[in-house]
Amino acid sequence: MSDYPRFGLNSGASVKEISYQKSEYGESVRLTCLVKGKEFWQYYNLPTHVYVDGKKSQDKKKLKEAQLQTKADIKSIFEAFLGKPAVEMFETHNQSVGFKGFAEGLIKELPEDYMDTAMDIFLHYQWKPRKGQTRTFLELPKSAKHGAFICPSKGEGWEKSHDESAGDDDVALKYLKGGREHPFKRTGWYMGSNFSHKTGEEVVEDQRPNRQEPETPAAPAAEDDDLPF
Repeated sequence: MSDYPRFGLNSGASVKEISYQKSEYGESVRLTCLVKGKEFWQYYNLPTHVYVDGKKSQDKKKLKEAQLQTKADIKSIFEAFLGKPAVEMFETHNQSVGFKGFAEGLIKELPEDYMDTAMDIFLHYQWKPRKGQTRTFLELPKSAKHGAFICPSKGEGWEKSHDESAGDDDVALKYLKGGREHPFKRTGWYMGSNFSHKTGEEVVEDQRPNRQEPETPAAPAAEDDDLPF
């Protein structure tokens, strides 16, 4: 097992903090994790607009869909500690509390020692280099729509299984141990995308219909120099 954070499953990590944030950019939940001694964080922002044909839009349907996805992403974080039934019950009894009430309410539900709980964390690469960077680095996923990225630790010893012939919608990446499958899985499309390996400044757009993200060949797992530190 690598001593450095790497693409995919990172066993025995921990969550340093889950917090509600509000700034000039809007409201969000910030997740901070410690993976192999390195700190990773991600903001799960409440969308205030969407982009349609490359332009800002207040399209009600699309905005609602984006907000529901963000809510699902945030719920997946808390479900890793509280379980899905508990999070759903909280949501049922707090329908009108707003984003702040939803986030802070769930934070209060966390056990006091949640930061000491061993977790498994899935890391992937940024979609494209950030401003001022010339390549992509490992990060916490911004969404759970491509698969789970946090769960209670399942221990060490998981073997990576990558089916390079898998179809776009078929499972291509999974982790196996003693006949069991780890919750972390990814599709063939995902494993052929920028998320699965580091890229430079040039990103080739996928021109196929209904594709908003490019597709590129897979690459080897990350090494220590794949960290943005």
